[in-house]
Amino acid sequence: MDEFKGWLKRSVKLGDASAKDVASRARRASTFVNLDSKQSTEDILHAMSKNPEFRRLSTFVRSQLRRAVTLYRQFNDRS
Repeated sequence: MDEFKGWLKRSVKLGDASAKDVASRARRASTFVNLDSKQSTEDILHAMSKNPEFRRLSTFVRSQLRRAVTLYRQFNDRS
């Protein structure tokens, strides 16, 4: 996750605290889905949205987790 945080700071221009928060949210999202799956990001987000525990979270938290997943996938897909 340190490499991911560094990428967030450089490429997404997040500050230290924000990068740490996004990495933490990505770790939390990984309890619902496999972030390193070969599935598309859309399929992973869809699977996460079907998880009953994920659905119990507030709308605000779900949005943050979806964004963290999207950013993590962009990080993994970079060339």
